[in-house]
Amino acid sequence: MARGLRRVATLISAWGDDDLVYIIDVASRAVTVFAPQKPEWLMRLSWSKDGSKIYGESHDTAYIIDPDSGARTVIPKVPYDDVYRTFSTPTVCEKDGQSLLPNGDLGLDIEKNGTRKRLVEIEGKTRGFHDYPEIIPTYFFYEIV
Repeated sequence: MARGLRRVATLISAWGDDDLVYIIDVASRAVTVFAPQKPEWLMRLSWSKDGSKIYGESHDTAYIIDPDSGARTVIPKVPYDDVYRTFSTPTVCEKDGQSLLPNGDLGLDIEKNGTRKRLVEIEGKTRGFHDYPEIIPTYFFYEIV
């Protein structure tokens, strides 16, 4: 991972095996999609403090997810002392003022100086009986320094 590369990790979950993990390079708007390796419903993603890995959690399983390959390794539990945490989850980038904006079931937009562009496009998503949360429930800027 290059120094200073800004990336966003998010997931789209519903009952079953559609817990795709999306890695978005904010600068280039390139999206990498990692398909699930088995039918799991990932509940949470957290970056490690150094930005080299993502911790994923389902109901009863914890993973390390490689943000470059998508490979998942089962671990006993998420090491919360290595989870990147802030007191806020900034939706406005301190460096250049870009804003992340939800767009309902359509995806996630990025806006700067009044110009809004689609950052993540959701296509082909159907909602199941218990699938009532927002499509992209959590999003924020994270910069590796």
